[in-house]
Amino acid sequence: RLMTSSRSTRQANSASCSSSVSSSSRNGCEHGKRLNFKREQVYYLSKWFEEHVDDPYPSPNTKFELARQSGLSFKQVSNWFINARSRRLSSQDKKKLRRAY
Repeated sequence: RLMTSSRSTRQANSASCSSSVSSSSRNGCEHGKRLNFKREQVYYLSKWFEEHVDDPYPSPNTKFELARQSGLSFKQVSNWFINARSRRLSSQDKKKLRRAY
């Protein structure tokens, strides 16, 4: 019986998470469920990233501006750039390994 109430609580939290529009650090999700950014949000970030491939480290002021444009928090923008640089390095490393063999 406890499992049933726990499961229904999780389902209720999940449902409210996907329909929430608040501006919390989790895209409206207070209990930690991960949600993807919307296409429009990623557009602003990836456009800046592609235009600054040689130095993909935006200043704090630039991050605030990107956060304002995209509707994300400063921390979400910062984390997106950390992950984007990591993904870029990972793909470059894989290409180098393929060429080596």
